[in-house]
Amino acid sequence: MFKKRLTSVWLAVLITACFIFSGNTGAAAVCSGDSLPVLADDKPLEPEYALPEPDYPEIIADKAGDHAARLYYKEEMNTLVYINDDGTETLYMFGMDVKYTDENGEIKDKSTNLALSEEGYYNPDNDIIVTFAKDLENGIGVTYNDIVISVRPEELKESVKQAELQRIALPEEDERERVVYADAFEKADIVYTPTFDGFKEDIVVNEYNGVTEYVFMAFTENARIEGHDIFRGEERIGDIGAIYVLDSEGECTYGVLEAEETEPGEYILTVSVDAEFLENAAYPVYIDPSVTIYSYSSGPKLIEDAPVYSNSSSAYGTNKYNYCGYVSSSLGYGRVLYRMPGITSDYTYNQISASQITSVILHLREASGKSGSATVTARPFLETWTESGVKFSNVNVNNYNSSGTYAASKTYSSSPNWWEFEIKETVKAWKNGTFTASYGIILINSNESSSTYYRNFLSTEYTNSNYYPYITMDYTPSIVVTPSTKTMYVGETFQLSASTYPSGISYTWFSMDSSIATVDGTGEVTAVAPGTTYIVANGGSNGSGTCVVTVLPIGVSLNYYSKTIAIGDSFQLSASTIPVGDTIDFTVTQSGNIVSLSGMGSSVGVTGLSIGTATVTATTSRGATASCTVTVTPRFNISQTSLVLGLDDFETLTADCAPAPDSTHPVTWSITGGSSHIDIDPVGAKCTVTPLTIGTATITATYRGITRTINVEVRVLRDGVYYIESKEYSMYLQIDDDEGPNYSTENAITEVWPFDGNNYQRWQITHRGNGYYSIISPISGKVLSIDADELYSTDESVILQTYQGLDRQLWKITKNASGSFKIKAKSSEPYTDDDLVMAVGSPNIFGPEGTDVEQRLFYIDDDYKDEWLFIRYIGTLNYWNSDSNIIAYWPTSPLIYTECDSTKTSSVFCSSFNAGVATATAVWGNALGLDSSTTSLSLADIEIYGLSAAEYEDKTGEPWPVSGVGLTVPDSNPYGIACFGNTIKWIGKYTHAKVYILFIPTASQDEIISTTTHEMGHALGYYGHSPTSTELMFFESNSTNSTIYTLTVNEINHLAQIYELLASP
Repeated sequence: MFKKRLTSVWLAVLITACFIFSGNTGAAAVCSGDSLPVLADDKPLEPEYALPEPDYPEIIADKAGDHAARLYYKEEMNTLVYINDDGTETLYMFGMDVKYTDENGEIKDKSTNLALSEEGYYNPDNDIIVTFAKDLENGIGVTYNDIVISVRPEELKESVKQAELQRIALPEEDERERVVYADAFEKADIVYTPTFDGFKEDIVVNEYNGVTEYVFMAFTENARIEGHDIFRGEERIGDIGAIYVLDSEGECTYGVLEAEETEPGEYILTVSVDAEFLENAAYPVYIDPSVTIYSYSSGPKLIEDAPVYSNSSSAYGTNKYNYCGYVSSSLGYGRVLYRMPGITSDYTYNQISASQITSVILHLREASGKSGSATVTARPFLETWTESGVKFSNVNVNNYNSSGTYAASKTYSSSPNWWEFEIKETVKAWKNGTFTASYGIILINSNESSSTYYRNFLSTEYTNSNYYPYITMDYTPSIVVTPSTKTMYVGETFQLSASTYPSGISYTWFSMDSSIATVDGTGEVTAVAPGTTYIVANGGSNGSGTCVVTVLPIGVSLNYYSKTIAIGDSFQLSASTIPVGDTIDFTVTQSGNIVSLSGMGSSVGVTGLSIGTATVTATTSRGATASCTVTVTPRFNISQTSLVLGLDDFETLTADCAPAPDSTHPVTWSITGGSSHIDIDPVGAKCTVTPLTIGTATITATYRGITRTINVEVRVLRDGVYYIESKEYSMYLQIDDDEGPNYSTENAITEVWPFDGNNYQRWQITHRGNGYYSIISPISGKVLSIDADELYSTDESVILQTYQGLDRQLWKITKNASGSFKIKAKSSEPYTDDDLVMAVGSPNIFGPEGTDVEQRLFYIDDDYKDEWLFIRYIGTLNYWNSDSNIIAYWPTSPLIYTECDSTKTSSVFCSSFNAGVATATAVWGNALGLDSSTTSLSLADIEIYGLSAAEYEDKTGEPWPVSGVGLTVPDSNPYGIACFGNTIKWIGKYTHAKVYILFIPTASQDEIISTTTHEMGHALGYYGHSPTSTELMFFESNSTNSTIYTLTVNEINHLAQIYELLASP
């Protein structure tokens, strides 16, 4: 249970304010049972949880040892208790409460951290709320229950700065955040330091200012000030301590405080400092007027201390400094008395025996600033004394036990620091009755004749409670549970054991939170849910032992908890487990065959197979599960989402659909914008787009309610590399032949020459916007241009220059009615009298070879030197294995329809025919990287028929036209040219093909397969025939072997290179 004790709250009351902030904000709870997050099924979780660190409140954050866990349930308001790895426990005891009860009844650790509100800085994590207004004229406010005090300077300098949070150190204290009001007084600042039970104030005089008095106005509600005391009614609720003054060389004195009541609840507080001290001081000088407010009305102080000085007859129990050693001629030497009623009344202390105590340390903050080595010894004191009245004349300072057994000596040279006195043997003697605990101990300096060696220990009256004396006690509890801490996962069990001191103590097991972990009568713990709790072996009045059990969640998280994919699409479903390393099993729940799973371990591939919904569940070896709902939708993609077409182009769009379209769910195509610019020819899942006029259009494709939009732009030419051919001479535009081999001279002229396939005859056509193009030489990067001085001249050469975006470097290309093109420089457009265009100049007597290309007048006549043809350049071919100069390709894997009527041929023939189609599809598919599949007639790209001559005539209206047994009839459009050496090879793009395999009763299966594979080659783009008689693509009527259906490297290379060149449409 928690016990409330009398605690003093230190406030700096020479501080201000009409403004009082009475709010309180929540702080982090320190109650037992704080739990880790419970896993949520719909949220991913981290793959591993870190074990919780012991909770160290601010009061010991930089002082605590290495403990295993905190035992909240064993604590009181002024203590902290920790369990260690070996089952021992450590008690921290302070001279004031280090916890408070918030407005919700929760006990929380106090903190001095400051927060910023609209009004100023305040301490949210405390029951003593202090506020530091942004503007000092609004003062400093203190509220505790119904006690309200506010203070501000009587007069403020106009130059006083607003409150500022600064990280600074003060004499005797470490660096930390403090609130500073700069220039509050003449050459002086006010610095406030928050403490656990209020705050301390320092008037920092930066240089001598001649001021000996500092005057404040104080406002009290329900309280009055009498001298140094503060009362509420007849109850003394606080006091104003001595005004301590310290200079920068450690010299100190005390000031005087006078309080004058001007009217009820209003006071003038005057702080006076000795003028001579200020005149001779080393600056800065620190004036520390401190105020104490008591939290409770009754109860003993938890730690009491008082110095006694050999040359003084005064009592110094209320001073905030305890000097130990020789101080001065006026004080003589000092010894310091301590007693600890808090420890002797502590519940834990009274439950254990002396033999169970392993360490008791008195921690004292030393602040003399001296560097000489000094030895101070703590010894048991042997007579009574009181903190408020003890002095050298009424106590025998030599009445202590001198045995070395109980002596606790420390020698330190540096300062300030924390001194630690191991007083275990003295405390054990108190337990055993050897000594009287209420007499306490006495601190004695080994040198009591030189002020070089005295040490100054901060007392329980010091203005900053962070530096109060405190005690730590290590002990073996009467019952020690092994292990002292345990981390488990939900569902696990673990057996605890317990040892008792002395042996034979009976105990029972219980859990302080059975929703987190349970324990049976034998000490077996079962982890129930994530969190932290205590498993206690309870020995009643003999005490208890503890195991701090942290339960971590088991679980599995997924990278997806829901996912929508189209048929044929896949995604990777990955799982992370808690604990890391648990094995995972993936299962699928579905109606039908919606998805398939591939792979194993912590990640599986999920592939959509058909329309529907499936649930994929990951189950760990510990039984944790997480599921992903997978929705599989129809697949509907278009081969291109945007098109740029030249007027001589066409493009076939292909819809990739799953399930396959049918009469119930067809693919529909429509022009939904710009119908005057394009025409479409939709056939099932394909749609051929033909440009009509320059402009933009939109095509909409719909399948199963899914809509796809294709944006089409029609230009005169599509960007690309072209050969530019003179219509008059069938010769090709090129860079002046004399410019080789680099062809990069600025202002080089252009000429026409017969085709030779070299790159100086190629031209990159790039659209620059608004129908204008650059015509660029790929070999030099320069562009066709008109000379700047001859913009409107005729018979001037078209030259090559570095591109600058000038009008004379931009060309309008228009298509003539005859199908040829006119090329006109933008710079000539203002010349409206005549139409200046690019043309071949007048040839010399030897013919047109090498004739300059010039800007000339355009005439509509039979002289075509001013008209041009653009021939798309596809690339360079490395192989040629055909007697034709044409080769073709399919932009996407063609779909195949097959038909063979065994009633009109024979079942043997149809069987061989089907084997031939399968062989041909596989052989050519492997060679070309195609993935063709069969489909319905309406969707087919290639139709393959096995039929008799009569069936052929019925289908076509014509007799069988060839002497052979196979025939391929492709539909294609010219696409461009490629160069093989210095020869032109024409490239076609297939749109449809029909293959006929003639029924011959005497033909063997091998012959039928060979014929079908041969014709499939034609249907895939192999125009003409191989010149080699032993190859499949040799003209069959001349072949001596009609049973070949494997491909040679030459045949593969011939056709495959086109598919590689044109892999992207």
